[in-house]
Amino acid sequence: MVIKDTTLPGAKIIIPKVYQDSRGYFFESYQCENFKENGILENFVQDNEAESKKGVLRGLHYQLKYPQSKLVRVIKGDILDVAVDIRKGSKTFGRSKMIHLSSENKKILRLNIFLKSDKVFRTLYVIGINRSLFLLPNTFI
Repeated sequence: MVIKDTTLPGAKIIIPKVYQDSRGYFFESYQCENFKENGILENFVQDNEAESKKGVLRGLHYQLKYPQSKLVRVIKGDILDVAVDIRKGSKTFGRSKMIHLSSENKKILRLNIFLKSDKVFRTLYVIGINRSLFLLPNTFI
């Protein structure tokens, strides 16, 4: 598993090691120790699933009252995911990071809403490119 930082604090791209053979494939989408070694310390306590039809825009997701960190992973189809920094006064305010997530590339986007115990909110646009099914493990703080 490779975990890469992005240009936005708290947003990381996780690329799992995929083991493939004639039967299919296997990979670890979450490995606590590996995550901790790479600064992902959240405790994910809820797993959500969503499906979108082609061309659907699921936009501007953020929680003010009960903020959540997320892991976004596509298990069927593909999505274009855009994280935007909406923290007023932030050095990266208004900047975004776009990532193509698919069942083929198996990349995972991690969005952390807390950095150094300051509330850091991220918006999340999810655009269904093809009919897509995706998982969203969440934390509750």
